Formats: sequence, C-alpha cells, structure tokens
Amino acid sequence: MCDSLYQRINRIANWRVGIFLFVANLACIAGFNWRHNQLKLEPPDAKSHYSPEELYAFLGGIGESGRRLYAWTQVTLDVIYPVVYCLLFAVLLVVLYRWEKLRCLVLLPLLTGLFDLLENFTTAYLAATFKPERNDVLASVAPIFSTGKWWGVTICLVMILIGVVWKAVGWLRRK
Repeated sequence: MCDSLYQRINRIANWRVGIFLFVANLACIAGFNWRHNQLKLEPPDAKSHYSPEELYAFLGGIGESGRRLYAWTQVTLDVIYPVVYCLLFAVLLVVLYRWEKLRCLVLLPLLTGLFDLLENFTTAYLAATFKPERNDVLASVAPIFSTGKWWGVTICLVMILIGVVWKAVGWLRRK
C-alpha cells in the first residue's frame, strides 16, 4: 500500500503541482479568515485540543446563522483544505524522502487528513443539529479527532523540516 500511494504521489510531484497546492492552501486560509470575521469567535477546531464544553459554548455563541455558516464551511471549505494541505505534505515528503525504506511516510498526511475530515463532519453535524441539550458522545469525539489532526500536522511538518535540512546539508557537502 505504501509503495502504491508513494508511486501515485510521485507521478504528480513537480514544481507546478507544489506551487498550485501552496497557492490553494493560501486561498483556503483566506477563506478561514473570512469565516472567522463573520463568526467573530475562533472555532475550537483551530486549536490542538478543546473540551466538549468549549465546543458547545462556541456553537451557542455564534447563534443560528453562525451555526449555518460554520456547518456549511465545515463541509465545503474545510473538506477542500485537508485535501490541499495533505497533498502538499505528501508531495513534499515524496520529493524529500526518496529512500525506499521511508516511503511509508506518505501515509502520514493521509492519516492526518482522515482525522481532519472526521472532525469536520462531526462538528458540522453538531452545528447543523444544535440544541441546548448536548450530544456528549459526538462532542467528546470531535476533540479526539482534532488532537489526531494536530499531531499529524506537527509530525508532517517536522518530517518536512528534517527532510529540507537533510537535503540542504547534502547539497552543501557536494559543493
């Protein structure tokens, strides 16, 4: 599975794709900034961890129209975003780690994206079906998905940074 995924990503790993994904990443961030300005409260899923109470306080604090906007953007913008940043991470990892033994690193962005999407659909459902009586099961699961997402993002970024330093040192040694 690692090798097959690695080969698929390797086929698209070039500067044009990387630049496109980087620009798409910036566009998504601009979309989140717009949403943040509309909601006037920072969504809890922007943090590495939050409690069910914080999630319900946010959903209650943004009101009905805010919950509609949040739910809608969770299943549109926040579905596109994990695809974009996870593909960007995967392309960077493929370019930086050509060793056969490290090809499974390409699974990290995939797992990260899965956690992000699970979090997005969970919080969108909670926003769309919000009632003052809480759904503690889903409200307790969403932060777990969020923590998994942020751990994945952190590990991917660290692996990318290590790969960049490794490539730079190799390049300097050849000079």
